[in-house]
Amino acid sequence: RLSNIYADHMVFQRAPSNPMVWGFGTPGSKITITVLDSSGNDVTSGADQAYVEEDEKFEARIGSYEAGSGFSIIVRESLPDGTFLEVLLSDVAFGEVWVCSGQSNMELRVKDARDGMDEAIEAETYENIRLLKLVRQIATEPQEEALGFYNSWSKPRMEFLGSGDSFSAICLFFGEQLWEELQVPIGLIESTWGGTIVEAWSSPEALEYCGVTDNGVDDGQNHNNYLWNAMIHPLLKMTIQGAIWYQGEQNAGYPGEYEGHNRDLYTCTFSTMIESWRQEWSTATRGDADRKFPFGFVQLAPFTNQRDSLAWPQLRWHQTADVGYVPNDIMENVFMATAVDDDIDLHPKNKRLPASRLAWAATHLVYGMTERPLTGPLLMAVSFKNTERTSIVVTFSENLDPVLVEEDRFMVCCLASTDECDQVAYGEGWQGVTIEGMYSDNAVEVSTASACSTYSGLAYLWLETPCSGEVSCPLYASDEYHLPVVPWKSDVDLSLCPLSTAYTGQPIPILETGELFLLRDTQSGCHDTCLAHPECHYYQWYDPLSNGNANKCFLLASQNEDLVNEEFLQYGAKRCDLTPSDPLDIFFETFGDGSGNGGRDSFSPEYVEALTASIQSEDLFYAGLHQEAANLIDSIWDKFPAGTNMWGPIMGESGKHGEKNSDPYSLLRMVDDMNRFRLDGDVPDKPKYYATITVVMAKADTVLPTSWDDFDLSTGFLKPNSGVRKVVGFNDHMTADNHRVIYDSLRTWIAYIEDAVAEGQIKFTLRVIESDDPVQCDFSLKDEGQIGKFSISCHYPFSNVMDNLPDDVLETTKWYFMAYPYIPKELTNYTDFQGLHDFEDINAAWGGTGGCCGGKVMWFGNEMGWTGENTDNLLGDFRYFTEVETRLWWAGLQQHELYHYLFSLYPEFHLEDEGHQWFDHSKWPEDFDGLYEKDYFHEALYKRLLLADIPPYEKIL
Repeated sequence: RLSNIYADHMVFQRAPSNPMVWGFGTPGSKITITVLDSSGNDVTSGADQAYVEEDEKFEARIGSYEAGSGFSIIVRESLPDGTFLEVLLSDVAFGEVWVCSGQSNMELRVKDARDGMDEAIEAETYENIRLLKLVRQIATEPQEEALGFYNSWSKPRMEFLGSGDSFSAICLFFGEQLWEELQVPIGLIESTWGGTIVEAWSSPEALEYCGVTDNGVDDGQNHNNYLWNAMIHPLLKMTIQGAIWYQGEQNAGYPGEYEGHNRDLYTCTFSTMIESWRQEWSTATRGDADRKFPFGFVQLAPFTNQRDSLAWPQLRWHQTADVGYVPNDIMENVFMATAVDDDIDLHPKNKRLPASRLAWAATHLVYGMTERPLTGPLLMAVSFKNTERTSIVVTFSENLDPVLVEEDRFMVCCLASTDECDQVAYGEGWQGVTIEGMYSDNAVEVSTASACSTYSGLAYLWLETPCSGEVSCPLYASDEYHLPVVPWKSDVDLSLCPLSTAYTGQPIPILETGELFLLRDTQSGCHDTCLAHPECHYYQWYDPLSNGNANKCFLLASQNEDLVNEEFLQYGAKRCDLTPSDPLDIFFETFGDGSGNGGRDSFSPEYVEALTASIQSEDLFYAGLHQEAANLIDSIWDKFPAGTNMWGPIMGESGKHGEKNSDPYSLLRMVDDMNRFRLDGDVPDKPKYYATITVVMAKADTVLPTSWDDFDLSTGFLKPNSGVRKVVGFNDHMTADNHRVIYDSLRTWIAYIEDAVAEGQIKFTLRVIESDDPVQCDFSLKDEGQIGKFSISCHYPFSNVMDNLPDDVLETTKWYFMAYPYIPKELTNYTDFQGLHDFEDINAAWGGTGGCCGGKVMWFGNEMGWTGENTDNLLGDFRYFTEVETRLWWAGLQQHELYHYLFSLYPEFHLEDEGHQWFDHSKWPEDFDGLYEKDYFHEALYKRLLLADIPPYEKIL
């Protein structure tokens, strides 16, 4: 027999998919598939022959077929005794298959929607839509088959749609609109249960990854994993195009009645549930379901007018992974329909509204109909019209209908952070501001005069019920689709030290240009420039909306008494209470062991001076102050000439105070080279090539030993059925601030390649993605037959991850980094491994240059290379790197790896005929000056590579 999901009238996913059927039979029997078209012709194409396994189960692909209906599928089992059995599926269609899941708003039936009985009658005209609805059941373990259906696969019929357990209104309306657009059969599978939490629909691995430690809310439908087991897992072998989802109310809570569940984790639990579904579906269909299949969701509708709790706006934000829109870097290939302007009800009856918005987004994102909208107007910029910041202009990505002026639609946060404002009643943290009107076709002006004078954030529609009624929010796109601006919040960065009154002052000339200003796209960029310049104390920055002065950044050495009153001017100080501490101060205080001068007295004066210059020159480079950087570096070379023994004691001191090996020489050499190009090189108007570097972050799938007894001394590997299976994630530092530590680590290395090596002819884009697939990591004993030391192998070149990256990543990426978790951190709770040292050689440290993905360059290593290390190499005694350590360590490390690669491209120069030959000075070319590795690289670059017939920028990609 076939699994119970297969029945007459069903829809299989159309070509290019090759879906499967699975079922039960007699072990050893042969399974064959025959597909007949509506005329009875055999059109079988690409079907499998399969055999029933010893567990009495089989899986067989049925082939790949273009959209159509009226097919018959014959599944024949030829038994070992020569007889056969057959199952016939009749009136089968090939088209688009979508799963619809979630809680009560997805579950709300057609007959209960607005004009429900009329909708049910109208639905009967859709002969090529087929419906299947699972019964509501729980299971403590994953089920192979569904525990029941309310209907077998069927066309929309009044007797079902008007019945007690009718079909999901949103799901059906979404399918109807897809059919209207695509004109192909649509298969819709409903798996819903009202009043359920996201954790119930999630796999155990997904919840473990998000740190969920409870079991849910009850022992029924709101127990963790129970609905995943009973209502999702049985569908996994069915190839689908995508899924849509409407859920979140039960996690948000109902203020005054029920406080919600794990609302603060929803950012992780929801996005991880999506990724888990994708991975499991792809695995179960043997890759036929896309590993990044499209996933759409509805953003929560309004409910009550209470303002004591902001649980619902928080949940709406978490639905987007705290970004405010989808798709985004965390939620790729995800689309959204907001219901924030639906009718005001826990269960809004107007299900056409979110269904149409979902269908428009799906046809844009999935089917390439880009004339349909994917999103409504998005926030583009927040501009302050005056220095008091009482007048704000908010700019959007599209033209808007004239704004509906109402109170409490925009609001500012009057506490130290928007997160703090979310935790108190509206009015105590968030306070409403006044809409003044349209500033331009795509911008609105608001006044904060009625609220607090200092605020840390601006938001829009940040209430449980933020609009006055159905389709009655202030801002909508001015096109025919009339999509609303969705709720958002934006931080106002007070660490930029804005001042409410602007003054004139002594401007600092920019040495390279002789001008009194630079151009900076953001106030943050102008403030950073002031922080980098040793003489700057105040700054003036003009917003892009400024007439005549757009983006101009003036650095001021002093402040005069004359006031400046100009629109869109922002004035600020170099430092204030909220300015982050100087990273050099943090470094010396951390490792200075309490000595004087902020810890600097623990270090030699020469080391302090060299380290300070290396960091400050790097800051000046990124501030665009190239001549200022050059002057600082030259002053160091004058004191400690490059390539001489004077650097020996300075370099020898690095790493001697408990810090990561923090040699300033590498960074100084690199910044000098790339800065000189910006000053003296032939800088092109635009690069010749654009390329992407992708950092792939992958979890690690491993079996952890719990004691030395788990190892088999004869093989060195873990014994069967021993240890604990674990999918290990990254530490918070790795993912914080949109993976900032990764961008900080690679920034100078990339700039060095772009400027010093590629002479401005290559522009890199750095992208970070989190892979669906984990790397596989295995423990083994380091010394044969002896406990006490182990190795970890994570199977370079990680083909299971790299080969399954999305096509757009594989097509656009030139170079890769692979980052995976540091697995030994999971052993700290096991007695045998506590206090374990000797981690130098566990094959998990940051490591070398390799190739993947069709020969492309790849560097790889675990998170310890990015974020921190074990103090004294002691397991569990972990500390994060300071910013200075990261900047110094990564610059030197990756320059080293880069030159391995460069030298391999130019074998004719014999710069690395033997590995690391530069460590033997007798093997240096006679015309190379200097003593150290970085001198060798500098000489090789300027005396060989840049003089080659084919320059590096033509070779390295």
